[in-house]
Amino acid sequence: MSEKIERHLIRKHYKSLRKPMSSSERPIKILPTVQEWALVSFPIELAEEVYKIEDELSDKGITFDAGAGFGKRDWQLDWSLSGATAEQVIKYLREKHPKLYPFAEIITQEPSDDDET
Repeated sequence: MSEKIERHLIRKHYKSLRKPMSSSERPIKILPTVQEWALVSFPIELAEEVYKIEDELSDKGITFDAGAGFGKRDWQLDWSLSGATAEQVIKYLREKHPKLYPFAEIITQEPSDDDET
């Protein structure tokens, strides 16, 4: 999938999940901004170590969608992320698991000028 199509689908997905708020409601953050979206992939051979980290994060109240396929274990740090930002999860991985961090492939969604439309 091209990056432009992916950006379009992400924007469309975020817009579809936002609910209208009345003026009496306090503004709340429903979804993370596009800058906070990240995909973290690990080689499937490291899955056991990655599962342990997922358990650590879960014990701290940090949850997100995860899955496996095409020889990788993926963390989807997107709208499903709860309890931390994508940046905080990546920082935790880097600081608490420095031996595993170099094997992580991290893809982030950078906002572009047309993302505001």
